[in-house]
Amino acid sequence: MKGFLKSCLCLLLAFALLPLAACRMEDGRGYLIYYEDDAVPVTLDPLLAASHSERTVVQNLFEPLLTLNDEGEPQPGAADYTRSADGLTLTFTLKPGGGWSDGEALTADDYKFALERALDPATKAPCAAGLTAIAGAPAALAGKAAPAAVTGLAAPDDQTLIIRCTAADDGLPVALAGAAGMPCRRDFFAHCGGFYGMEKDHVISNGPFRLTRWSQDPTDSQVRLVKNEHARLAGEVVPAGVHMTFDSTTERVDRVTTEQIDCATLPGELFSAARAAGLHTLQCYSDCYTLLMNPEGEAPTANAALRQALAGAVAADLAGQVLPDYCEAATSLMTPGRQTGGQRYQSAGLPAASEAQNRAAFESARSELPEGSLDSLTLLYVESQAVRPALDWLAQCWQKQFGLYVTLTPVTVDQLTAAVKGRTF
Repeated sequence: MKGFLKSCLCLLLAFALLPLAACRMEDGRGYLIYYEDDAVPVTLDPLLAASHSERTVVQNLFEPLLTLNDEGEPQPGAADYTRSADGLTLTFTLKPGGGWSDGEALTADDYKFALERALDPATKAPCAAGLTAIAGAPAALAGKAAPAAVTGLAAPDDQTLIIRCTAADDGLPVALAGAAGMPCRRDFFAHCGGFYGMEKDHVISNGPFRLTRWSQDPTDSQVRLVKNEHARLAGEVVPAGVHMTFDSTTERVDRVTTEQIDCATLPGELFSAARAAGLHTLQCYSDCYTLLMNPEGEAPTANAALRQALAGAVAADLAGQVLPDYCEAATSLMTPGRQTGGQRYQSAGLPAASEAQNRAAFESARSELPEGSLDSLTLLYVESQAVRPALDWLAQCWQKQFGLYVTLTPVTVDQLTAAVKGRTF
């Protein structure tokens, strides 16, 4: 059971504060695990899976070319690989024993076709942005060339996939450890006639599990996965299968405690209740809340001195005292393990400034800005039980140090996105 938890939760990487999972501490060998999540999957196409439950299922159905270790570094998955000295050519050799859940052999062309689909603008695959270093990929994504004609992709035989790039990109192997590196078989995709990944009979897999039940009926929503005997990893699979149900989080901790279910994904606000019940918990980073100041136009925060004063006044150690126990105050400007373009970043920490320095920066901003423009500030935010206590503290902090009146205004995600894009915040 422990092995399954690691497998099904490895995609919950994301970026910083909330959920966790709970499970009985048993070996789980040969056991059908009952696992509860929030929303029944709508698609199990790896290139389109977006919700937590969709990605959880997909991660257990498919084995990608590469995987990521605990440090976020690419490692061989379904294939071993080499990289040329100039970093422009990646050669993958499939490991023996790989097969599809319908008994057909897994081939390099299955991975090539998946990449062609990802580079087809009609697919609208989010992972396509990580594939632009592949020779011919930008033209395909722009609709100027057929994805099947991308010059950077080749499968000279059933075991070999070659990817050629126009520039070295350390982010490409990371992308191939996710949806972009999960296979798709040409003949099966064509057989599905536009419904690939949308219902049980239109899903085959090469990973540790196969799909045997998928009901999207609101009154009986469920997914069942059983061991995929044709998979390369079949001998390493511990449980016999996983039965997933989907319900509200109300009384979810009680359902785990009374063993109605074995495992569950829980929102952060249930963390304390899960620990109090003595459940085994695995906490994951999932959300990161960032203070964004408008640096353009007529907004007061376009003034660099004001931004310096406001940022310097935020003491991370004090913020930590007002956060719920399932949240952590950031200790740096970069979230743990953050990678961009394959590069791992380390932060020197949050900017340090004395109260006197913050006050001097604020007074400098006041002298440079029109009179009255610093009487108040409006802070937009998306409603959250986790973030509101920190925002209340932040407003008090600025009011105490600078005499600023801060209006906290809740908005929807769409409204916030529009404000940021239009620089109207």
